Amino acid sequence: MKQYCLTFLKRGLLAASGGPLILAMIYGILGANGQVTSLAPGEVCMDYLLIYLLNNWIPRDWAFIGVFTLCFAVGYALIWGIILLSIRHRTNRINRHLRGGKS
Repeated sequence: MKQYCLTFLKRGLLAASGGPLILAMIYGILGANGQVTSLAPGEVCMDYLLIYLLNNWIPRDWAFIGVFTLCFAVGYALIWGIILLSIRHRTNRINRHLRGGKS
């Protein structure tokens, strides 16, 4: 059972990291050529979805596509929420320090 879990984890990490690495390389090249300056969340989601569908990492079924899109949106919102809260906390701490309060 332990070997099964380790294999499952390794394959999942390989599949999960393959899509973002390919996407990062493509947008890195396009950004270096000045063709892309920023990405919208919808563009990133569509790119991930296309990469996952082309590699048969998820089935071509509307239910799976909907679940993928929902998970992507929730993950995206969660990550940006954490970033927002950490920046607000750091900004408030710096502002308190500049006003002479305790940090």
